[in-house]
Amino acid sequence: MAKKLENFDANLLKELEAELRRLGSDYQKFKDDNGNTIKSIVEQLMRKADKEEMLALEAKLLEKLNEMLQKLLGMFADKKDTNKRLSHLEKNVRISIND
Repeated sequence: MAKKLENFDANLLKELEAELRRLGSDYQKFKDDNGNTIKSIVEQLMRKADKEEMLALEAKLLEKLNEMLQKLLGMFADKKDTNKRLSHLEKNVRISIND
């Protein structure tokens, strides 16, 4: 075994050690970057609403939209009611004029 080590080039050993340190550094950077990415994803998932919350929000929004629509429809007079009132007003005006 000693014979094989004697033939081993010292420069090659230094290059291999440098490459190993570089790979170790790259691995650590990769590990840190992925750890931060996973942590960020988990934090985002924790802030997201679940399906039940979304369904409740949808129901609440639909209820509010319905209320707004009813108020809006209440602002406009019914055509039949308006015609009836106009007829009644015309009748009262004719009676007033004829008297």
